[in-house]
Amino acid sequence: MRSLFLEIRMTVEGTLARSRFTVSRILRILEIQRSWYYRQFDCRPASDGRFNPLAVREEDWIVIGYKRRNPRMSHREIAYALMDENIAYLSPSTVYKILKEHDLVTPWKNRLWLSKEPDKPARPDEIWQTDIMYVSVTGRFFYLLIFIDVYSRYIVHHRLLVSMDGDSVSAEAQVAIEKLRKDSLAEPVIQSDNGSGFISKEFKSTLRANGLPHRRIRPRTPTDNAIVERANRTVREEIESGLVTDYAEAVSSIDRTVLWYNTGRRHSSLNYLMPKDYYRGDPDVLLAVREAKMEMAKSIRKENNIKNRNRGEVTGIVS
Repeated sequence: MRSLFLEIRMTVEGTLARSRFTVSRILRILEIQRSWYYRQFDCRPASDGRFNPLAVREEDWIVIGYKRRNPRMSHREIAYALMDENIAYLSPSTVYKILKEHDLVTPWKNRLWLSKEPDKPARPDEIWQTDIMYVSVTGRFFYLLIFIDVYSRYIVHHRLLVSMDGDSVSAEAQVAIEKLRKDSLAEPVIQSDNGSGFISKEFKSTLRANGLPHRRIRPRTPTDNAIVERANRTVREEIESGLVTDYAEAVSSIDRTVLWYNTGRRHSSLNYLMPKDYYRGDPDVLLAVREAKMEMAKSIRKENNIKNRNRGEVTGIVS
């Protein structure tokens, strides 16, 4: 496998040969820190004195490459992703050291703090949180409605509405319930704020017709709905980072983000598994497999360390 740095160096040198760009400008375009790039040249040289990119440990290239492909992931997310995907078996602390060494540590984001200890459901579809978020597209407001399962953080339904009146909100609530009924007879508590769509008679009637209880949070305490508020923030960040010029593009962007949120984003509250693993999967089995992989990796490293130590002792005797 060609090393990550070798590919970067070939790209830089090829661009230098074809253009009048400086190395610094090329690195800025590639979003690569200049200090990291030049630091790689300090690695151990090959036997003939030339730079040897493979002198850097293989696990470093794996971690750096994964981070480049997934820049939003934290060191813990990367560690468990590499493990679950059978790429490498490295502890979060090892991954952090590698990222820090190469100036690739992702800064902490401000978290939403809860105003009180929330109810902790024991299974999927016990509590759903729902909320409406304003989405501005070229000066016009639309309204993103989300229903999210609290236990698994799985977004069970979403829709970008042109109106947040009672009829629109209740119609989408019915769609969410029909999705649930395809594979579950659960009756989740629907938790919302006190927005006009949620206190409307149409919304109340829809929940009552389906036998679902409705619980409203205290006024002016959005942190009581922190799970759905965090999902809202993720969607908003994605929309604002792209170029969305009309309703169709906004829908497409939101759909992609929700799919990633459900099937690709690893949550610290879910032991760095994904919402799909907790919603309709078996997280206990996945966590047991992960633990077995870690124990196997520790055993192999221990055996290799013993072999290397014994080999060094033999070499010392022979010399």
